[in-house]
Amino acid sequence: MAHSIAQTLELTCPNCGGHFSAEVWLIIDGEARPDLLQRAQDGSLHAIPCPHCGHAGMVDAPLLIYRPRAVPRLIFSPAQGTTAEQDQEQAGELLGLLAEALGDDWDDAWVAEMQVVPREALPLTLAEDPERALEEAFIATLQSLPADQRAAIKAIWAASSNAEELKARLAARPELEAALALALARQALPEPEARRLELALILNEFVSAETWAESQRVMEAHPELLSEEADKALTDFIEQTKEQGDETTAATLREHRDLLRRCREVGVERAFAELTGGGDELPDDLSEDEQILARALQSLPEEQGQAIAEIFATAEDAEAFEQALAARPDLQHALIQALAAAQPEPSGPMQVLAEAGELGQHLLALLNAGSLENARQVVARNPDLLTAEAEALIEAL
Repeated sequence: MAHSIAQTLELTCPNCGGHFSAEVWLIIDGEARPDLLQRAQDGSLHAIPCPHCGHAGMVDAPLLIYRPRAVPRLIFSPAQGTTAEQDQEQAGELLGLLAEALGDDWDDAWVAEMQVVPREALPLTLAEDPERALEEAFIATLQSLPADQRAAIKAIWAASSNAEELKARLAARPELEAALALALARQALPEPEARRLELALILNEFVSAETWAESQRVMEAHPELLSEEADKALTDFIEQTKEQGDETTAATLREHRDLLRRCREVGVERAFAELTGGGDELPDDLSEDEQILARALQSLPEEQGQAIAEIFATAEDAEAFEQALAARPDLQHALIQALAAAQPEPSGPMQVLAEAGELGQHLLALLNAGSLENARQVVARNPDLLTAEAEALIEAL
């Protein structure tokens, strides 16, 4: 009696839109149908070709494998787009069908021994020598990596006595761990999912870079960061972090997304130069005030210029920028001095404040307080603002 069971489904081709009927195997007897078992192992069992255009699309369906002489006899591989509850329900239905087909040959004890295997792991599970197959798959994965990464991972592998030690050694080299995870994903996941995972890892590397120079190197190595897909992914991440109440991370992600958008508008080098204050030539489309600010940032030490540029990039408006800068009096004072030097008219207000030294710095903080309460706090911290000298300075402005 045949124990392999297929279900006829009505399908629509995602390529041409044509409608057709096809048999989809849900239960296979590996001993009676070794051809179906081989297709399950190579991943082609649920690849259904369209009779109209020939496009082979994957049908997401569960699969129960029965192997009468193997241990375990039953292997269940859930569909990939289902919940755990749906998997349990579908497994129960397929087990019932197989039990009915086997009749007296069925043994309920097999269910307790049944192995549940994700679809991407079926090739290794069904291999005659799983350990050797795993080693071959690992070696094949390494071949897709650059030579230096491949050599480094091989050395770690050779020095590890077991899987746990290998995992620990790789964790100490996050760049190798990420490269290996990405290579494994490319092999194990369907193309769309693998591409999304790859983009997510690259975005994480870009956002997590410790300096803007490192971010630029990541950007130049991965031009896909300039794609609409990357922009959408970052926007989704921003919304997710905002929903979780993590405004700090959301601001960081937004800053990097805006930088990528600026890179698309004016090019990578110019966008990063604008951000860090680097470069000698200023863009022609900057206003006079923007040119003064850019020259001021260029004149500062790199660390100070980058810190101010980051505050500017994350501020939602001018008031937010001024308030954030007021929280860093060292940067505020440095910017006052730089702006004064960059002013085309040296007698401007910024020059007056700069020449006033500490008092000018305190007065600027008061001017940028943004609210009456903030102003009270500034005056309470800086009593020199109540002096006649401060009054004279205000009149000079």
